[in-house]
This record gives sequence, C-alpha cells and structure tokens, in this order.
Amino acid sequence: MRTAKKDILLLISLVGVYSCSGNVDYSSSTGISSSTDTSVSFTSNDSDDDSNNVYSSDQNAKDGSPANGGFTYTITWKNQDGTILKIDECQAYVTPLYSGPTPQKAGEGDLVFVFSGWTPALVPAVSDQTYTALFASYGIDDLYDFQYSSEYDGYMLTGKSSMQSLNTTALSLPSHYDGEEGEKPVVGLSGSAFANFTKIKEIDLPEGLKYIGEKAFYDCFSLTDMDLPDDVETIGPYAFGYCSKLQTIALSESLRVIDTSAFFYCSSLKSIAIPDDTETIGDFVFAYCSSLYSVSIGSSLTTIGNNAFIYDTSLTYFLIPASVTTMGEKVFAYCYNLFNIYCEAASQPSGWDKQWRSFCGAKIYWGYNANE
Repeated sequence: MRTAKKDILLLISLVGVYSCSGNVDYSSSTGISSSTDTSVSFTSNDSDDDSNNVYSSDQNAKDGSPANGGFTYTITWKNQDGTILKIDECQAYVTPLYSGPTPQKAGEGDLVFVFSGWTPALVPAVSDQTYTALFASYGIDDLYDFQYSSEYDGYMLTGKSSMQSLNTTALSLPSHYDGEEGEKPVVGLSGSAFANFTKIKEIDLPEGLKYIGEKAFYDCFSLTDMDLPDDVETIGPYAFGYCSKLQTIALSESLRVIDTSAFFYCSSLKSIAIPDDTETIGDFVFAYCSSLYSVSIGSSLTTIGNNAFIYDTSLTYFLIPASVTTMGEKVFAYCYNLFNIYCEAASQPSGWDKQWRSFCGAKIYWGYNANE
C-alpha cells in the first residue's frame, strides 16, 4: 500500500453563511500547528444541513421567535484535542458561524482526516455553547494520483475528480509521497491537475515544487491569490487560464519560463513582478488581464511573445529592459490606456517583430535610462 511520508492533514469545513462577531481570537497563539510539511487541507462553505441555517432578528420576528434584544452568548470553538480555536460573541437566536483557523487532525499511517463539522450540531444561540470539531478519514490515494517523473526524480501530482464532491475551498498539498519508486518529493503538478475545481479559493503549494503543468488550475475561477514556492522553474500553458478572480500571485525567483497563455483572462490580476531569472514570456501570457496596471520585468528577460499583453486595458505605461532581444507581434494591441512605452534599447532591436506595437497608440521612448 502506498503511504504518505509523514502525517497528512486534510480539512473541509461545512458551515453556514453569516458570521457572529468574534471579540476574542486565539488564532495567533493557539492555532493548530503541524509537525509535518506534508499536509493536505480543505475547507468548504457548502452544507445541506438545516442546522446551519442562520436567522436574522428580522426573520425571528417574522417566525414568531423573540427579538434578540441586543444580548449575546459566548460561543467557544475547540479542536478535537481540546485546543481552543476561537471564542465568539454571538447574537441571541442567530446560528453561529466559525471563522477562525481551520481545525486540523494529524494523519495516522496512510490515513488523512477531513474536518466534517461540529458537535453538537449548530443551532441558533440561546445560551453559552461549546462546539468541538469532527473529522472523517480518507487515504491519500483516495484523493490524489501520483506519477513518477524521471526528469525531476519525483512525483507529479493530480487531484482526483472525486475531490470536487468535497466542495473544497482551500488546499494544502503534500510535499512527499512513498510510492512504487520509493519515497520521493512531489516535484510537479500534472496537466489539468486541478482544472475546473471551481470552489478553490486558496492553495498552499509544497516547497520543492518545480513544475506547474498545462491547465493545472485552469478555470479555477474562485482562486484569489497564490504564492509560488521558491523552486518553481516553469509555468505551463494555460496553467492559470480563466482564473478570473485571481488578484495577486507571487512568482518564484527560480522561474525561467512562463508558457503560452499561462495567465490568459485573469481579469482581476492587478500587478505582476517578473523575477530576474525569468527568460521567456510566451504568447498571450497576460492576454485579457483587464485589471493589470503594473508590470515590472527582471534583468534576464530575453523574449516577449505574440500578443503577450493584448487587451490589458488598465496599463498606462510599460518599461522594456535592454535584455529583451526578441519581441512578437501585437504585444500591446488594444491596450487603449497605454500611453507611454519606455525602451532601454537605443533603437528597435533586429529581433523585434515589425508589428510588435500594432494596434497600440502609445508613444515610444528609445534609449530610456531610469537612473537619469
């Protein structure tokens, strides 16, 4: 049987819609800490449990329930081991909603644990109450497929389609796996690893990850932010395509290639810093990123592909370093608010396509020196 190298943590939250006001938060001092960097976590906001329905004071009045009168009850949230996660003050007759650190339970052998709710069941507050986290168990092979890569001497990971039924909103991926090739690190995400996981908002990628495959997070339109581990060298085609709510992403310093359409139609992405080691921005990489207003480029970039920034209508200026020797066509086409392009090259390099600025009305400044 394949097993995870270390304890695995897997979490899913099944809670209500509205929040109580918390005035005591233990998340900074008593939040659950893991003894392993090989964790899997999930959270969800979906539930069919009627006990999670939330009633406002207006609804209570309509239903004949007493008005809350402005008083509150103390709600204490505990992990299974008794650790206090958070304390809230909840209005009377309103169902409490947990908003603290996700409850976690360490794996046992090849089992991982899913946070599945609270005991007792959530009900409108009529007294002080303590809720304790519940967990369900799964095997790591129930959730992921692992394929050995001889190129990277580690495992490529793919999320199984059955994971989508868990309605996960947050993921923390395992860093190692003990499989047919023995104990190896997770070095990459396979093509379409989490494509169309539309409820995911946050993803914690493991250190040591080097490769993000084609369409790895394609159409994860609830994803809001991402930090890439330091070792990521390649972002594959359409890896984050149509992640329309992605606002920020911190690229790794080791990143060399951003492949075709990697951030296609990330319409909420506001700024991007291309690291110093990055050499290539492929075709259509930031196409239709209509909120993108700030782009900084590192000192090693040599190639900007066709239509790389087409329809990026929030750009107002752009600085192209002297290191860029190859430029595709229509790089800034239909960037209607792009007024100034500053080029460090003294004149147009021979490797730049003659149509590189087609359908772009920006004024070009050659020989620009930012230090002057």
